Amino acid sequence: MVNNQIGFTTNYLDARSSTYCTDVAKVTLSPCIHVNADDAEAVVHATVFALDFRMQFKRDVFIDLLGYRKYGHNEGDEPRFTQPKLYKAIASHSNPRDIYAQKLIDQGVIDYDYVSALEKNYKASLETELVTSRKEDKTVITPFMQKAWKNFPKAKVKKMKLTVDTSYPKQKLGLISKVISSLPKDKKFIRKISRLIEARKQMFEIIT
Repeated sequence: MVNNQIGFTTNYLDARSSTYCTDVAKVTLSPCIHVNADDAEAVVHATVFALDFRMQFKRDVFIDLLGYRKYGHNEGDEPRFTQPKLYKAIASHSNPRDIYAQKLIDQGVIDYDYVSALEKNYKASLETELVTSRKEDKTVITPFMQKAWKNFPKAKVKKMKLTVDTSYPKQKLGLISKVISSLPKDKKFIRKISRLIEARKQMFEIIT
């Protein structure tokens, strides 16, 4: 279970009646390993242990990988809207790569030059793959649901082509867009939401 706080609009205490999201494992009496995603070695150890357990005893095993989502689902999704304190802490928190790199540096296993070289080589490989991908004229999509949908009746083409009036008065649309793209003057908002609303307002002005 990649427990990375995706449901940030709901506190975990309000999201379920159990303590952990993996408590469903108790239904099948399966063991559950809770591991901190910031601890790279612990994550590897938990994964290897779970695989060994699965192969040895032929039983299910759960891993509750407790981490966080640093950014929202997309550019319009801002976790700070609903969890400002939590995401203020996350913003200043080092990522797992840096935490582990610093641990190895402190132990004298590697140095900063080694970390920089790894990062440089990785970015170079990404650029190489990007150039290679651009050589493809088009993406080949392999249909995988044809057999599953084989016995389902198809929609009648004539009905799908019927014209449906979905028009709405442009003047009324303008009034609606003005209301939903205006923030209260007496309230203070974070910069991102102000930019989003302003961009939406400009978009409506172009359309209307």
